[in-house]
Order: sequence, then structure tokens, then C-alpha cells
Amino acid sequence: MAIWKRWLPFHTVCLELHGESRVTAPKRDLDIADLFSERARRLGFEAPIGTYGGLWSTNYDYDAQSLLEGDFLARGLRLGLECSATCPVPVCQIFTCLQDSLTEVAEGTLSEVGILVNPYSVGMKPDFADVKPDVDAWVSPRADARGRLEGNFTQASLDTGTQKTSWVLKPAVHSLPEIGVICSSILTQCSPLDLQRIDAVTVGFR
Repeated sequence: MAIWKRWLPFHTVCLELHGESRVTAPKRDLDIADLFSERARRLGFEAPIGTYGGLWSTNYDYDAQSLLEGDFLARGLRLGLECSATCPVPVCQIFTCLQDSLTEVAEGTLSEVGILVNPYSVGMKPDFADVKPDVDAWVSPRADARGRLEGNFTQASLDTGTQKTSWVLKPAVHSLPEIGVICSSILTQCSPLDLQRIDAVTVGFR
């Protein structure tokens, strides 16, 4: 029996990180998309390649800004995702998964972090897969990841194209998971109706 699939709306999400870094893993030709999606699948946040399930689907761009080589944060590290438009962008999980992925192979200091959301920008007919989050792995962050990738962020900003807002962060935040919590709160200022009316939402941290 044929299974009819329907078009569903998705947000495209792009994360960009800047700073100073060095790769500590002996393996070469590492790409952030591969590491991130592998970690996400272990956590139950992402379905196998070619299907959609969980919280997002990773884009495999394989370009100079996704390669973990040399001082990759000086060049600017970029990661692209697609998230279902039927629920809020899961930024807390995204940033925590990204922190864990990076600290497995590198260390460094962050100076700028940004996330760009293009609402309802993609329509797809995905093959769905059933995935279940691994709660134990999610709530038990690796102790050796602490301090290996941090910054000192004192400012946050929101740009919707028609409105720009900025905040001073007191106290400052230092890690990607902390940024994820604040970013999640900032994005709630854009209602589902707002997201249907605007082309892009940018949240930045410095």
C-alpha cells in the first residue's frame, strides 16, 4: 500500500562561531557536520541520514567553514540545520550538542556566537524515523568538556529585520549551553505569527 507524504514546513538554522582554537584529536579531515550529527544520533535528537525524526536534520556542506582544521574558529565555523516549523527551534539542545561535539576534538576561546533562523524557508516531504532521546546521556555532560571551549559573553542582540534589540548580560555567560538557554528565551519574543511574516531572525552574542 502506498504511503502518501505531504509537504511540511521547516526552518533553516545556521550557527556561526568565531574565536581562537586548535584541534587536539589526532584524526584529520574532521568536519563539524559529521561530528555533530553523530553525537545527535547517539542522544536521540536526530534520525539516520536520509530520514527525519527527533529535533533536527543536519546539513552536510563540507566547505572551508565546516572543516575542523588549524585555527578553525579564526576562519569562522559554520553549521547548518533544518528544524520542523511545527515546534520551537530547540536551541538549548543544539548548543549543548555542539559544545560536546567540539570538545571531543578541540579546545579554544570563543569571541562571537550567532544563530540565524530563516522561518518557513523550506518545504519537504520527509521519510520519518522513530527516534527516542537518551535521557541519561543528555543529563550527564562529560566532565572533561568543562573549560575546553569557553568565552566571556556580556552582550546579546536580536535582529528581525524590522526590529533590533540588545541586552547587557549580567552576569556574563561563558559556554555554549549557557548561550542556548538565553537564546531560547530571546527567540520566544518572536511569536509563530511573527515568524510567518519575517524572512530572518538573527541572535548574536559577544
